[in-house]
Amino acid sequence: MSPSEEQSEFSLKPIPGDYGLPFFGAIRDRLDYFYNQGKDEFFSARIQKYESTVFKTNMPPGPFIARNPKVIAVLDAISFPVLFDTSKVEKIQRS
Repeated sequence: MSPSEEQSEFSLKPIPGDYGLPFFGAIRDRLDYFYNQGKDEFFSARIQKYESTVFKTNMPPGPFIARNPKVIAVLDAISFPVLFDTSKVEKIQRS
């Protein structure tokens, strides 16, 4: 398979979502997470909005405590092995 065929098969898409305006976007996300929407609705609303379980967002607590609140949220088990080498993840079995 030529490199161009591989590239078309595995085309990269930009990660959906945004961080908003500096400082104010993080504050807005903090208010949504803790007060307006709650933890579960915060993520559910963004999954529906971006039609993806992987998206950019600001993660509380926000700019007063965390210097840089920008994250890429990975919210399902299918996306995790695509982004990370799962052979390097320590797995603990509980009995």
